[in-house]
Amino acid sequence: MSNTRFLEIDSTYRNRNLWPYPGQFEVPISQSGRKSKMDAVDPVSLGTPLNSWTSNSFNRSLAGTSASVSAIIASVSDAPIAATNTTTTFIVRATLNSLQTLENYYYNAVITNTSISASRRIVNYQFLYSDIADIAIITVNSPFSDIFADGNTIIISDPSDLSSSTAPYLFVPAGRAGDNAYPGNVGTPNNNGYIIYNETKNQYRQIADYTSVTSILSIYANNPIIGWSVSDQYSIRYDIPISYGTITSSSINGNTIIIGLSVPFTQNYLKQFLRITSAGSAAYNQIGQICEYNSITMTYTVLPTTTYPKLNLPSVGNTFEILEFSYDNLYPFVYTGSTVSQQEMVCYEIELLSLTLPNQTLSVGQGSRIAFYPYLYVEIANVSASGAGLKNVLYSNNPNATKMIFKCASTDVSNPLITSFVTLDGDGARQTIKFKPNDNLLFSVRLPNGNIFDTFRYEAFSPCPPDALSQISAMFSMKRL
Repeated sequence: MSNTRFLEIDSTYRNRNLWPYPGQFEVPISQSGRKSKMDAVDPVSLGTPLNSWTSNSFNRSLAGTSASVSAIIASVSDAPIAATNTTTTFIVRATLNSLQTLENYYYNAVITNTSISASRRIVNYQFLYSDIADIAIITVNSPFSDIFADGNTIIISDPSDLSSSTAPYLFVPAGRAGDNAYPGNVGTPNNNGYIIYNETKNQYRQIADYTSVTSILSIYANNPIIGWSVSDQYSIRYDIPISYGTITSSSINGNTIIIGLSVPFTQNYLKQFLRITSAGSAAYNQIGQICEYNSITMTYTVLPTTTYPKLNLPSVGNTFEILEFSYDNLYPFVYTGSTVSQQEMVCYEIELLSLTLPNQTLSVGQGSRIAFYPYLYVEIANVSASGAGLKNVLYSNNPNATKMIFKCASTDVSNPLITSFVTLDGDGARQTIKFKPNDNLLFSVRLPNGNIFDTFRYEAFSPCPPDALSQISAMFSMKRL
């Protein structure tokens, strides 16, 4: 009698270039595992910043020199949307080009209403638009008093403090929610603990703590900072660059950049990533992959990446860093048997044991969150085997269920607006299907209307690691009949 085997599928390790949505992807079969730096299909560098910023830039027009920004509580004459103002959520108006445009840039910063001498903490910030002034909407953690009124002056302050070399504190704009959301480990940066990297000084320190209530991070006291300033550029990442310097020449050929670098050539730079770190450059923060070196002109050819499909031309004198290739994100099924031992599809009994989904606002269907939908469909099928592409395994009068194998009811979900993930199952259904375990697999999750499951949460693409809070995973049991 055949033993029951278990099959796990995780969207984290898909080829994001071919399959951008976690809700649908193909898992290839392999006997050799991941690809190398030279032939990777979805290359990742752990040196890619997860978050980068210039500190003391609360006023956008005074980057690096402003520890605060001021505005006023808008009236209807300033912006019609101000008619929605409450003591908790309100519209503010500021001098043109002074407010940051990044969503939740001021998240967890303290806002002070100087007109009534009261302070609150910002829990949501959204830049709306600019015309003759900047207009934004702010939500605070608790209501201001009833004497709060249109025209009141507010100040948002950057709490960063580097006065102590052993106990510096840095505010992280648009920082993650959750305590210790950037866990660091004592030791070298290669242990995958988060580091705070000073891009101005090209120094790093391991992160000791990150507080979700304040979005402030600290470092270990036994490794003090040296010469760091609140006006420096910072980033949070897993690993340090392998080199850095300045651009000595630059030209553009279509969407390819040809540049000279102030570092000696080494073969190790090929297939690594180049990131521009000059904050004032049109190419700031863009990342390309080094694919070729011309020994005659001593220039590098840099190609776009998925995250930066169009490269702006950096200027001579711009600073750069080279980020090391870490791994190919695509991890196939590593099949240990013979690929020729089973050429035909045979019958398997398959059960969906669990389906874990991100509980984020959907960008498809009717929006909302998955807890408010009656059910989902799950598809799993061979791709290239003869007879692959099963149809009507699940008898249904829903035309969108033709290729689906399982239906997962959205049972009662505790705290449907708070929980990060929702776990469903196949309600005990066991399907008998023809299946070939040594063939590529197609997996998808769909809404009742046939839309691929997708949310508004940003998924990271090469060379960034995947966003852990966007991923889907499933566990199946399989038994050959």
